[in-house]
Amino acid sequence: MNRTYTEIAVDQGSPEWHRARCGCLTASRAGGLMDGSARAKNNLLDDLEAEELGGPRPEQKSFIPALEWGKKHEERARALYNLNFPRMDSCGFFLSSLFGWVGGSPDGVCRVADDRGIVGGLEIKCPYNPAVHESHRMGTIAPAYFWQIQFNMWLLQTEYWDFMSFDPRRTGDGQVHFRRFERDASIMKRIESEVHDWNRHRSAGTRYKDAATPLELMAAGVLPKFF
Repeated sequence: MNRTYTEIAVDQGSPEWHRARCGCLTASRAGGLMDGSARAKNNLLDDLEAEELGGPRPEQKSFIPALEWGKKHEERARALYNLNFPRMDSCGFFLSSLFGWVGGSPDGVCRVADDRGIVGGLEIKCPYNPAVHESHRMGTIAPAYFWQIQFNMWLLQTEYWDFMSFDPRRTGDGQVHFRRFERDASIMKRIESEVHDWNRHRSAGTRYKDAATPLELMAAGVLPKFF
């Protein structure tokens, strides 16, 4: 399979990383593309176009407990993963070579020897709220996380992507939850279609249209008038 991405070697969170992903539709925002309304998609287009023109937004210096918690425990979570599964390496930013303004920054990737590509990836969540970790253990995953995983799998052409939820406050089996997502051709096809549509709007400067209301459809003659 021909490689359809380029890896930019930057440390995630660094100024170079922010510049590399500036204006890009990234995996972390894929949920808005896949499940969002026309208005939400247009807002995303506007935000990313403004970001491309104005450059990366200044980093927020405010302390956000949930974000700091996740950053603090992610490396420990990856180390635990690597004790049980094929090694996942940290990585930089991956940019699509087929579509402009599309990329992703996985929490880990499983590389094939001799630089023959990437076979799998890893998404790590360290929930600040213990109830969220428990919901992961019960099999529930937020749509935003689901699409983040699927988008990265599509971007890097991998066969699987592992989801890991880690809560260092727990002990024993309850501390870690693993779930593997296998590649689903129908989901990959849907993502590709949405990205094609996204790229068309982004390149042409056009916007998504809301679905027509019944009154608009009747006015256009698509639906019969009942009054």
